[in-house]
Parts: sequence; C-alpha cells; structure tokens
Amino acid sequence: MPVLHFPDFAEHVEDVIVEGDRVVTRFTASGTHLGPYRGLAPTGRSMQMAEMALFRIAGNRIVEKWGLMDRLGMLDLLGIGPAHGPRLDLLYEITMDAVVEDVGRTPAGHRRFVKVTGGTFTGPKMQGTVLPGGGDWLLEYPDGTSALDVRIICKPTMAT
Repeated sequence: MPVLHFPDFAEHVEDVIVEGDRVVTRFTASGTHLGPYRGLAPTGRSMQMAEMALFRIAGNRIVEKWGLMDRLGMLDLLGIGPAHGPRLDLLYEITMDAVVEDVGRTPAGHRRFVKVTGGTFTGPKMQGTVLPGGGDWLLEYPDGTSALDVRIICKPTMAT
C-alpha cells in the first residue's frame, strides 16, 4: 500500500534467512518524495534505503521484531540530511596527560577513571591549557555497552 509522502513506495527483498525461531530479512525500500514527510516539504527526489529486520516466531505468529534502517542515507538522498545542513568547523584539537585508575568490576559493570593531569588545546578558533582535575568516568556494562562521562577544564589563552 503506497504512503502519501512516497506514493510509489516499494520494498525489494534481498535476503531471507530462517534459523530456529528467528527470521532475518534484508531489503531495500525506495520511493519518490512527493508529499510532506515529518514536517518536511516534498523534494521530488527519489530515495533508496537499506533495511534489515529480525523476527522471533512463536505459535506461527511474529511475537517480537527488531529493525534497522538507513534513514540518514535516505535523508541525504532527499537533500535534507545533515550533509545539507550547517557546516561543522574545527574548534580545536586537544592533547591531555592522564593517569588511568582501573576500579574493576562492580555490580553495575567494570569501572575505569581517567584522571586528567594537564594538557593543551589548539585550533583556529581557540587555544589554551587543560587544567588538572577533570577526567573520564567510564562504565562498561555486562552486555558490552558503555557509558562515558567526560569532564575537563579548559582555560583559554587570552588574545593579546
């Protein structure tokens, strides 16, 4: 069934893999942006978007679904993605001296602290020193994901 913002929307199945109670599909979605999409005016451009889905089957029914799609690539093809937005400029590059404290395993995961002892930052927009006392607090969860909290103190050098 076509959708209003992409009236010629189609999906082409590339692969279907079945193993046990899991089904994996890989497909390409395509269409022409001819109607409003998420508040964006029609561009008239065509897009193709890679997609993958993983289904868990129980009792001849889909009971769980996980999906992944290249929406960023789609927006770029439509001329409305980040590549077409504001330009990013280098502010500065930073070099820090640090000491790593490996706290070890905790009930929440593996903890490490990187204590910053000093450093410098330089760039076309600003320069200066990194003061001691900041650091990176890293927690690696049992599932392999991580949380990083970075706090550093940068003291700019005043222009003369």
